[in-house]
Amino acid sequence: MCGMKPGAVRRSLDATVKDGVAWSVMAGFVEGYTVPFALALKAGSMEIGILRSLAPLLSSLGQLKIADWVNDIRSRKEIVSIAVKVQILSLLLATSAAFLPEGAALPVLIAAGVIYAVSGTLGGPPWSSLMGEYLPASKRGVYFGWRNRLTGILVAVFSMAAGGILYCFGHGVLTGFVVLFGTATVLRVVSWYYLTRMYEPPFRPHPEEHFTFVKFVSKLGTSNFAAFTFCSAFYSFAVHLSGPFFAVYLLDGLHFDYLRYMAVTSSGGLVMYLSMRYWGGWADAIGGARVVKMATVMIPIIPLLWTLSPNWMFLAAIECYSGFAWAAYLMGVNNFIYDAVTPAKRTRAMAYYSAVTGIGQAFGPLVGGYLYPRLPELHGHGFITMLLITASLRVVAGTAFVRFVREVKPAEAVQPKDALQRLIGQRIFET
Repeated sequence: MCGMKPGAVRRSLDATVKDGVAWSVMAGFVEGYTVPFALALKAGSMEIGILRSLAPLLSSLGQLKIADWVNDIRSRKEIVSIAVKVQILSLLLATSAAFLPEGAALPVLIAAGVIYAVSGTLGGPPWSSLMGEYLPASKRGVYFGWRNRLTGILVAVFSMAAGGILYCFGHGVLTGFVVLFGTATVLRVVSWYYLTRMYEPPFRPHPEEHFTFVKFVSKLGTSNFAAFTFCSAFYSFAVHLSGPFFAVYLLDGLHFDYLRYMAVTSSGGLVMYLSMRYWGGWADAIGGARVVKMATVMIPIIPLLWTLSPNWMFLAAIECYSGFAWAAYLMGVNNFIYDAVTPAKRTRAMAYYSAVTGIGQAFGPLVGGYLYPRLPELHGHGFITMLLITASLRVVAGTAFVRFVREVKPAEAVQPKDALQRLIGQRIFET
């Protein structure tokens, strides 16, 4: 922990937990409801695609410079603070969209959504780099699993509350969105206050830290981390091809009310965050890349299951499985990056990772937005066809992970019975 005093570490971790609580309530009110807000403002599939693609595309460009900005300002904490302040302003802008004339409301919401996502993404690498200063390598998976479980439960609970609020106001009524996004603005201010209480050790640039994006890309054939990054980008494209249109399918295709929409979309998030500590422990034990590869076997099944029935209880059950699988992927990615990159290079490497994966995330919704109204229908919906396409692409992307990415962490041998023991938390196979 770079010689940091234990008291400073404890205070910083305590501040990040309180920040996480405020952030998670905000996220529960906002992040599952930006697309429904846009639909209430009469957005079509292409507008949804633009909303979901512009943010990662612009974020990718910003990520290429974020490490240089940190070096210029000589403070990761200050970059995080600036990003959060911009995000606060974006939430205010989104809230104002409900009061604007019809022709202006949707463009303003799209602009606010893009600014919100870009600012949040740009604050990620310096925040993650700071967290790496506080945590020993052997505890990162468990700590992030615990923290993510706490914040994730809150996200799910308040996402459910948000669905109830919108249900009370009625489908398409904008007052409910004003309540959600206005409250989220206040909560992000609270979150920013706790972020300012994090301790930052003196910033010391390292000569080996500086490497250009061109040099990073040029090492694709020889660098394990570069291979991991580009596999992740392809996976991001495959997932986001359909990702933004689940809400469109549920609300406009199946005509779910907000309560059923909330039940389906929140169930997966709740299980995902509940599972993160389990998968974090696995990532600490066997390595992040191995956990990611396990996840890429489970994730392509999700869209295939969605094609079987439009029943909301069935879809909620699928989302529970989805949450378990995505927890593995996210915790595996998190641990692999910390294990594969030295502290001196971590901010820049995380930024380049976010930039490349952001490009995949940007093009997925654009292609999906173009395809969505043009695909042949199965079971009465073109979205079912899109699900089959995204499932196929996820298989290809998962195969690339297995083929091109190697684990960097020595790992304990794992037997099938060990996996079950970890899952249920009991040693029932003792002899």
